[in-house]
Amino acid sequence: VNGNWADWAQWGSCSLTCNSGTGSRSRSRTCTNPAPANNGIDCVGSGTETGSCTVTTPCPIDGEWGSWSAWNCSRTCGNGVKTRSRDCDNPAPQHGGADCPGNNTDSDSCWAGTCYPSALGNLDKNCTASSFGCKTGSVDCVDIDKKCDGAVDCTDGSDEDPKVAGCTPTCNGADGEPCVTQSPFG
Repeated sequence: VNGNWADWAQWGSCSLTCNSGTGSRSRSRTCTNPAPANNGIDCVGSGTETGSCTVTTPCPIDGEWGSWSAWNCSRTCGNGVKTRSRDCDNPAPQHGGADCPGNNTDSDSCWAGTCYPSALGNLDKNCTASSFGCKTGSVDCVDIDKKCDGAVDCTDGSDEDPKVAGCTPTCNGADGEPCVTQSPFG
């Protein structure tokens, strides 16, 4: 009895799983319909076949971190916490790709310099050594050179107040000229 090929099996998976392009796949058949017997001739031809396959599914792209932002300290003086952040956008995950590993924020302690008291003697204003802490109002600190300079820079006027800023009133003459406040340091 001469051998004869059985039907082809289903095509196997494509060699490409994603990305646009052409890959290859194969299928096989067996010489069993019937199998050769009693000195019969084996099946003629190949038991495997290779064909092309087309894939249009985009490949997953895993996310990668972008650059860290600049550090930002929570205080303008004294001890604080500095933070920075980054985005998962270099590239962003696409087509089912994994998110970026790790955290998008980072923090550490920071020292922003010595705190100097505001006009009320508290350190809550966080004014630096080269600034004056206003007593109240929407402006917290002004440059130290603006204290007692004759111009109101603090919204409450405390930078020109002798009792708060330590300015000493002086008059330029006895002929009724207005008094000008002046710093005791200058």
